[in-house]
Amino acid sequence: MGALVLQRLVPRPPRTPPGVESWLNFWDRDDIVVARPRVERWMEPNAAGVVPVTERADTNGLWTHTATKYLAHRAVAGPVAEILKKL
Repeated sequence: MGALVLQRLVPRPPRTPPGVESWLNFWDRDDIVVARPRVERWMEPNAAGVVPVTERADTNGLWTHTATKYLAHRAVAGPVAEILKKL
């Protein structure tokens, strides 16, 4: 992600978008698409001070990038369910 996407992000330096109230970044050690924990160091906070908070969630499988694999983890599914309750 850093080599392919980071250099193309606008604004520079990249920052958490203004409307974001929290940002949970989950990653799997075998998922080559995710930003891994480095996204925390790449992003500046928004006006509310929000930056990504990273947690590892190992999905154990061949294709680890699917949403269903990540949502099988309580750490991932719990916050998603809480937000959906508010809608």
